[in-house]
Amino acid sequence: MDKRKVKKEKDDSSTEDRPFSCPKCPYRSDRQHNLRQHLLTHTGERPYPCPHCDYAAGRKPHLVRHLVRHTGVKPVIKQRRRRKAVQVQKPVKQCPFCDYTSKRMYDINVHVRTHTGERPYKCPVCDWSFAHSSTLGTHMDIHRGNKRFQCPHCDYASVRKECLRLHLSKHTGFFPYLCGECGYKTAQKSRMLKHMRTHTGEKPYGCPQCDFTTAHKRCVDRHMSIHTGEKPLMCEECGYRTADRGNLVKHMRKHTGVKPYRCSMCDYSISDRRLLNKHMKMHEEEKHVKTETTVSTVKVKKEQT
Repeated sequence: MDKRKVKKEKDDSSTEDRPFSCPKCPYRSDRQHNLRQHLLTHTGERPYPCPHCDYAAGRKPHLVRHLVRHTGVKPVIKQRRRRKAVQVQKPVKQCPFCDYTSKRMYDINVHVRTHTGERPYKCPVCDWSFAHSSTLGTHMDIHRGNKRFQCPHCDYASVRKECLRLHLSKHTGFFPYLCGECGYKTAQKSRMLKHMRTHTGEKPYGCPQCDFTTAHKRCVDRHMSIHTGEKPLMCEECGYRTADRGNLVKHMRKHTGVKPYRCSMCDYSISDRRLLNKHMKMHEEEKHVKTETTVSTVKVKKEQT
């Protein structure tokens, strides 16, 4: 029998056996539930959030597996032969620098890099380096232009599923973290923790060479360039160098002409958020002047009558 004919017959049988197909990729399944779970990989939706950190899972078993990192206790495992529930516990290991614990030494070694600043995974295209291999893989998608996670409501696309999940909150209006001091709200727990430092004045990150302290880790990295003189990030267009990624992003807008910050009251757009805030104050002052003018006009009319 012809090999092509046999292959075609196999493809036809697999199509009949797996009638539920994904509209965005070749994935097929014999169960509609599996297809619904698969579609979450395209939308970035994660309906199962972790109560201890910012992690959220697309499937409940993934959340159960993640919770072991916090509790150190494995879920109940049923043995097929004896059919008895056995709860397996492994000794919990602790970080030598803080209270972080984990049952796996691998997690401890990766976590320690947050204290030592070690970043063994370097990008072959640019000067960036990372503490996690998965983060390097995500970073490489930026160079490839591979934005796999598309928003179903607008043209936004991202290389990270987590970024898409945070973006979707703009459409749904779901911001679970609310500041009781000023009303600031966000969809990310870590952002709320950073925001609260503006009220408490907490500055947990310090320079090892001087008395400089700050509320954000990235500010320490930027500050260290004062001592070392290193500026690892360079603009490929003009040779501009800096130690801060945010400064490089702002600088590149001079070459690309991108102006992402737009005024909601007029056609003004700018590449720097601080300049937009300054522009918005002009509208507030104009609105205040108009209000005072209207009030004074009403008072004059009342006096004349």
